[in-house]
Amino acid sequence: MATFQEQVQDLTSLTVSDTGELSQFLKDGVIDVTNRWLAVRPQDIELFGREATISDSQGVSVGGAKIISVIREAGADGSSDGSTAWEPCKKIPSSMQSRVVDSDSLSYASAYHPVYTINSDKTSNVYPVPSSNNGFKVFYVNEEPRDISNNAALIHSHSNIKYFPNDKVYLVVMYTGIRLLNSTMSNNVISLTSAPPDTPILATVSFTAPTAPTVPSDPSISSPGVATIAKADISGDVPTYTKPSFSDPGVLSITAVPPDTLSIPSFTAASVSLQTAGSLGTAPTYTVASQTFDIAQFETFLETEEDSELAQVQLGRLQHELGEYQADIQNNLNEFNEDNAIYQSTVKEALQELQIAAAKAQKDADFTQQTQIQEYASKIQKYQADLAVYQAEVGAQVQEYTQKLQRGTQQYQLDMQNELNEFNKENARYQANIKAELAKFQADAAEALKEGDLTLQAAIQDYTQELALFSGEVQKYQSETQSGVQTMQGTIANNQALLAKYQAETAEYQAEIAAETQEQSIKMQQYQLLYKQLKAEYDQAFMIAAPKQQPKQQVRT
Repeated sequence: MATFQEQVQDLTSLTVSDTGELSQFLKDGVIDVTNRWLAVRPQDIELFGREATISDSQGVSVGGAKIISVIREAGADGSSDGSTAWEPCKKIPSSMQSRVVDSDSLSYASAYHPVYTINSDKTSNVYPVPSSNNGFKVFYVNEEPRDISNNAALIHSHSNIKYFPNDKVYLVVMYTGIRLLNSTMSNNVISLTSAPPDTPILATVSFTAPTAPTVPSDPSISSPGVATIAKADISGDVPTYTKPSFSDPGVLSITAVPPDTLSIPSFTAASVSLQTAGSLGTAPTYTVASQTFDIAQFETFLETEEDSELAQVQLGRLQHELGEYQADIQNNLNEFNEDNAIYQSTVKEALQELQIAAAKAQKDADFTQQTQIQEYASKIQKYQADLAVYQAEVGAQVQEYTQKLQRGTQQYQLDMQNELNEFNKENARYQANIKAELAKFQADAAEALKEGDLTLQAAIQDYTQELALFSGEVQKYQSETQSGVQTMQGTIANNQALLAKYQAETAEYQAEIAAETQEQSIKMQQYQLLYKQLKAEYDQAFMIAAPKQQPKQQVRT
């Protein structure tokens, strides 16, 4: 059989290097499975039980283990027929020790009704006090995981567990795998093997600037000034526009009187008098045949007296009575069918008479209704004629109002055009006056500007000569500066080459780091996934074993 180490390695796909750690995980697993299983199924406690050796003295210690039961001898040791009597002990609190040894106490413990108690140091005492041939032993939940083969402490190379149910061993292996995965993930710190590139040593970039030429002083150029030019006079006579008035014909007023509204008539439905159908006669009734069967007598013969011949005779009598009863039923049915045929014929004749009377009554009602409709149609025609006269009068009044409104609008448009023509005439004269004044102003301003420009040009020419000398000195300065810049650029180019090489090596180093990190991250994800799966399966085993919760019954109010 595969060892626990092999089982855990197959379960987790991990290689175990620390067997001591694995052995401890196995022991922890036995304790965890024991505690969790008994928490949900305490009735299985004996599956995890261990028996202490028989003790003829008090103070048996099982450590802090949970005690299943305690038994005490009530006979001689080693009887030839193996009939030594063992009596179960009842647990009592420590405060009862003085009572169970007092023969006058109701709580006195005898050899056939022994008791036990747990001391403060976790040891067990029984009463009556044990002695030779009257020892006791303790059954308790094992807390020292051991191997079945040699009873040695459980380690990684073992393959079975003592004092432990075989069908729960797989849970110990699963628990150990979970702990191993957790330990592996905790110790799986990313360790990089790639070496970073050497940092380049860059040359110092320096530049010695030549002596800059002296900038010529700013020229003293002052504006010769421009003679003041009188502002053009554009006041003149500004034209005005007079808005014409509009003659409003007022609100349309309709004086025509509409005809009275035609009220909807109330039609009176003609009554239809239906004759009552003649007598339909009396509907036939079915008479149920009655018969009493003495089945009890038959059952008495068959079950109580167990006389098959009498039971057979009684059965024949019952069958004869049943035949007579069926004949009565058929006769009653034949009589009912005959009476029903006569009754149906009478009903059919009465219905035909009723239909003829109903048709005549409906014809009389239709004639009365048609007369009322013709009278209402005459009223509708008169109302339509009055309504046409009203509509004609309204149309004439609307047309007259529309003509007044059109005449007022046309007159308003003519007045507005006359006022606009007058305004345009005055505005043309005003615009001509403005143009003449502006032309005179522009001619005077051009003459004054020309005189000031000649004086300013002379001062500018002197300053231009000074700038030409300064430009030559600047060119020399730029040549010397360019030479220094080229030297500096060479140093910079060399530094850039070193930086480029360093960046390439850095990129390669980062790629190696990313690859190593990704590989270890994938492993970590696989560990985590397997850990979650095993943990879920492990927990599910105890959830399945747990008793189902009974649904609460609703309390009726």
